[in-house]
Parts: sequence; structure tokens; C-alpha cells
Amino acid sequence: MTGPALLPLGAPPLLNVAVLGYGYWGVNVARAMREGGLRISGVYDPDGDRAARAMVAGHHYASTVEAAIRECDAVAVCAPPDEHADLVASAIDAGKHVWVEKPIAPNADATAELLARARAAKRVLFVDHTFAFAPAVQALAREVRGAGMVRHVEAARTHLCAPRASADVIGDLLPHDASIWIACELRVKRVRAVQDYLDARVSVEFDQGATGSLYLSWSSALKLRRTTVYASKATVLYDHLDPREPVRVYAVTGAEAERAAFAQVESRSPVVPALEPLAVAVRTFARLIADGDAGLAESEAFADDALRVQAVVDAARESARCGGRDVEVAECFDEPPVAASDHATAARAEVLPT
Repeated sequence: MTGPALLPLGAPPLLNVAVLGYGYWGVNVARAMREGGLRISGVYDPDGDRAARAMVAGHHYASTVEAAIRECDAVAVCAPPDEHADLVASAIDAGKHVWVEKPIAPNADATAELLARARAAKRVLFVDHTFAFAPAVQALAREVRGAGMVRHVEAARTHLCAPRASADVIGDLLPHDASIWIACELRVKRVRAVQDYLDARVSVEFDQGATGSLYLSWSSALKLRRTTVYASKATVLYDHLDPREPVRVYAVTGAEAERAAFAQVESRSPVVPALEPLAVAVRTFARLIADGDAGLAESEAFADDALRVQAVVDAARESARCGGRDVEVAECFDEPPVAASDHATAARAEVLPT
């Protein structure tokens, strides 16, 4: 299947981008966009210290959201999560393309409404699921496709984090793993979750019959970003914090009859390109805009992925609210075409060498 092409390594077409929000991630997005050849036309953040930091970095400071949006071609929404939906709507209504930190909106219904709004306005609405663009995640996806039938996925995403009033641990951390599962062509069918203030335990069932378990924590002194996929032919480990071998494949060798008592395990680490995931995402965003109507059509695949991720989050939150009961993901959104989502998977995979 041929998916949308990522922007080549050369400079993307000049695009004026207004950055709304200059906190931790807004700083990174502005930097990656400027390094990628996009022009930051203005930065807006109501916090005085952040505004000063933006000016020190050489950015023009816009006095209001409206002023920032007025002087650009596209808007990067990096504000607190509870402000995303309104800012995205304002940018689309002003005729701008939009890059937005996850989540687009508080739930799948509101997400679908904004995606439809962007579609009607013929504007790209791109959700920054950065991990899905990581070359290591694409290496993981490629290895999983060759590992046979997936039986179980085990993952952990933990660190120390000060809780934020506008976020919860499921909404903050689960989207990363849900986007990784989608990149591996694993679609969640059913979710069961238990959450307290700082931690969550999530169990999932995938369409293909595999199961999964995920531990999320804002309270762990040990930082983890790890996914292990157990399949019939191999076990594939992805460790985002391992800079040398982020993906490792373990496979059993020897005749089938000898596997139990005399199995030998071979391990290998596929080559992973040294590309920053955020830079890959920025190039993709610029490419979708530059390609006009074709880019808009291609952006539907990424929109479908974003909607699917939000539906998984909604199902997990609903399960946690109901004491850990099973919740069908299909209850939380209208299923987008699988083929469309596969286009996004193919597009992101193009960062890998063949």
C-alpha cells in the first residue's frame, strides 16, 4: 500500500506558524519548526515569564491570540489541554491549518466535530502524536509485522510528575501508547482500567485476539518508556530510553521438537535512523499543507488515528469511573475506515531504511 510521502530531508516550503503556548512542549515545537525551515511568525502565552523566554529566543511576541492567528498560515496549539478545543476551532474558523498537541479535545465526540470542521474548511488538522513518528517505533512496527501472531503486549510509562489541574494520568500518558499500538497495526477493541490520582492500570483486548497490559504513573522514581510485544515467532522489545539499541528482537532457533528443552535464543537489534521524532512530524505537517488537495486527503489518515486514540482514552476513563468494568471502544466513537488508518502507518514507516 502506498501512503502519503513524508517531506524529504531538504527544506520544506516556507510556512508562517503562530505558536500558542510556550511551555515545555511549546518551546520544543517552536524550535523544531524553526530548525525545519518553517518561520515562527509569532508566539502567544499569557504567562509573563514564558512570554519573556519567547522573546529571548528571538520570537516575535503577539499580544493576543487573535493577533497571533491573524499573521500566519498555520497555528501550533501548545496551550494547556483544556484550552485546545477552543483554540483549534478559532484557528480553523480563521482559515488556518492547525498543529495541536494531544488531545485535540476532551473526548472523541468533540474531536470528531473539530475534524469535520477542518475537513469542511479544507484545512489540515494535525495531532502531535510524536511517538508514532519515532524511527524506533516504526522499527518496532516493522518487526512486529514479521513476528507472527501477537499474543500479548506489555508496557509501562512512568516518571515523577507534578499533577496538573487540567490533566489526568490516563489522558496524559495513555495516548502515547495507544498511538504506538496503532502504528503496530494493533487496534484496541475493549478496555478495562483502574485509576487513582497518580497511577493507572490499563488492560486491553485487541481486534486480533491479543491482550495487553499497561502501567501508567506520575509517581514513579523510575522513568520507563517500554513496550514488549510477545508474538508466536519472536518477542520484540522497544525501550525509548535506550539510545543504542531501542529495539531488540528475541527469537527461538532450533527444530520445533527441541524448542522446550534445548531452545536457543538469538537476539538482534535493527538499525534505527537517528532522526528526531518531532522533526519527522514537523516535516509531515508541512508536506500535507504543501500538497494542497492531495495533502488534505492524506491528512484524513492521521485524523482517523487521532480519533481512534481519543476513543481508547475515553473508554479507559469510562472504565475507571465505573470501577474497572469492560468498556468497548466502539461505544466511544464511529469507527473510521481501517484502510485510511493504514495510510498513516505506511507514511510514517517511510522514515526507515529498506
